[in-house]
Amino acid sequence: MATFRIPRSAGLVALCTVPVLAGALVLRVVGFDSATGLSPQLTAPAAYGVFHDLRWLMVYHESWPGLAGEVVAAVLLRSLLVAGIVQLAWPEDRRRPAWRVTWGRSTSYVAVTLLLLSPWAVVAMAASETALSWFLFGELLPLAVLAAALSRGGIERGWWRGLPSLATIGWSIAAFGWLTVAAMVVSFTPAGWDVPVAAATAVPNAFLWRRLVATVLRGPARLRWFPSVPVVFALSLVFLALLGRLFGLGQQLADRPPPQIQAGADHRIADEILYVPGYDSSYQPAKGAQRPGVVFYSYAGADHDGLPDPYDAAQTHQSLDTSADLLARQVRALAARTGRPIALLAQSEGTLVVRAYLAEHAHRAVAAAILLSPLVQPGRVYFPPSDASAGWGLASGWELRGMLAVARWSTGAHISADEPFVRSILAHASFYRNQMLCPVAGVRVLAFLPTVSAAVVPPGAVSHVPTIEVPGLHASLLGRPFVQERISRFLRGWTPGIESEWYYAVIQKAAGAWQAPALALGLNPVWQPSTVPDVAFGQDGCRGQAGRLSATSATATISRR
Repeated sequence: MATFRIPRSAGLVALCTVPVLAGALVLRVVGFDSATGLSPQLTAPAAYGVFHDLRWLMVYHESWPGLAGEVVAAVLLRSLLVAGIVQLAWPEDRRRPAWRVTWGRSTSYVAVTLLLLSPWAVVAMAASETALSWFLFGELLPLAVLAAALSRGGIERGWWRGLPSLATIGWSIAAFGWLTVAAMVVSFTPAGWDVPVAAATAVPNAFLWRRLVATVLRGPARLRWFPSVPVVFALSLVFLALLGRLFGLGQQLADRPPPQIQAGADHRIADEILYVPGYDSSYQPAKGAQRPGVVFYSYAGADHDGLPDPYDAAQTHQSLDTSADLLARQVRALAARTGRPIALLAQSEGTLVVRAYLAEHAHRAVAAAILLSPLVQPGRVYFPPSDASAGWGLASGWELRGMLAVARWSTGAHISADEPFVRSILAHASFYRNQMLCPVAGVRVLAFLPTVSAAVVPPGAVSHVPTIEVPGLHASLLGRPFVQERISRFLRGWTPGIESEWYYAVIQKAAGAWQAPALALGLNPVWQPSTVPDVAFGQDGCRGQAGRLSATSATATISRR
C-alpha cells in the first residue's frame, strides 16, 4: 500500500509558519499590540530565534527558580524546533543525520547561545527602561556579529570552532535584515490583519533556513581549530565600554549652553523661560551666565535670591521626585520675582523632571512646556532593588549591574542601575510609560522628537500633544535655528499640530524587531493600582488620567501612525 508523505519543503514552510501564526494570535487575543512585530522571529534562523526567546525570559521571570524553569523549557522547545527545521531543510543530495544527533547538537547550541546573547538582551531591556536610543544602538552590532559567528549551530558538530564562510555570514546578515523588515510590515498592518501577515512573513524564514543549511554544508568552515565563538563573544564584550562612551557623548550634548531664545513683548504665552537641562549636565555661573529671558534650572536648588546654585553631573542622578520638588521651588521663586508667566524648556532627563513637576505640583505660573528629545514611554520593564530576593526581571537587574560596573571601570562613566534617577523611573513606570506625551490642563505642550528616538519608541505609540519630528541625535536639537524658530512662534501663540517625517515611522516600526517586550502593568505589584490603562497593550493612557505619580494614572506616548 502506498504511503502518503508530505514533501519536505512543504513541511519546512509549515514548521516555520504555524508557530508564528500561533504566537501572533496569542498576542492579538491579549491585545499586546507593541510586541506583535516580534512574532516572525519565533522561527527565525539560528541565533535570532534564541534572542527572541531570551528577551521574553529576561523580562518575564520573577525569581531565580522561576527563571531556571523557564530556561529549561525554552532550551527544550527551541532545540526541538531547531532540530525539526534543520532536518526538513537538509539538502536532498546530502545524507541527513539521525534525529537524535540533530537534536543533541541543537540542544547544546541553544543552551550556549542563551548564555552568550544574554548581555545584549539585557541591553535591550535597558533601552526599554530608559527610552534611550544609545542602548539600542549598543545592542545591535554585537548581536549581529555574534549571530554570524553562531550561524552554524545545530547544523554541524563543532559549530563553535572555525571561521564560517562568507556565504554563511551573508545569509545570517540577510536574516537580520529580513526580520527587521518583517517587524515593520507587521507593525504597519491594521489590527486583525496582523496575525495572517505575521504568518506570511515567516515563509521567508523557511527559505533562509534552507539556504543557511546548504551553505554551511557546502562551504565548510576554515581554521577548524580556531575557537571562533568564544573569541567573538569576548570581543563583543568590548561594546560594554561603548555604553560608557555613548553616555559620555550624551554628557557633552547635555552640557551645552542654553538656547539663545529671548523672551520679548511678542511672546504672548510666556515672558520667562526656565531651562531644565538633561542627564549628566552641570552648571557653573561663570560658564553659563544667565541670558535675558532664560533662567537655568539647577539640580542643586537655588539661593536666597532665587538664582540657580552650581551643580555637577552627579546631582542629575538624584530621584525625579527630588528634582521635581526643586523645580517647583524655582518656579515659585521666578514667578514671585517677575510676576510673569513662565515657559519650561526641557531636554532629555529634564523632560521627565518637568512631567513629574506638572503632575505633582500646582503650576499656575507655568503657561507652556517645551520638550526637547523627551524620553518617550520609559519604564516598560522592571527589575527589583539589589536587596530584593524576588521581583520581575530579578536576574536581568543583576546582569545589568555587572555590565554597568564594567562600563564604569573601563570608561569612568557614573551610571548605575540602582541610582535614584533609575529607581524613580522604575517606581513610577506606569506614569512615565503612559503620560509623557499627554495634555496637561492649563499648560500648552510642544514636543520635539529627534530621528533616533524612533528606534526606542514602541510600535503603536501615539502622541496626544503637538509634536515635531526633527532629523538628529538625542539631545542634539538645542540651538538649532529651525527648532528655535518653532519655539519662538509657539511662544507667540502659534498652535502647531503634528509635523511628521515619513521615515520616523519606518524606523520606529523596524526597530521594534529588536526591542524588549514590555512588562504588563497589571502584573507588577510595585505599579499598583493595576487598573490604569497600558499603552503597551494598545490602550489610551491619557483617558481618565489622574495626573499624579503616586496614583500612577494613565497615558499614552508617542509616535504617530
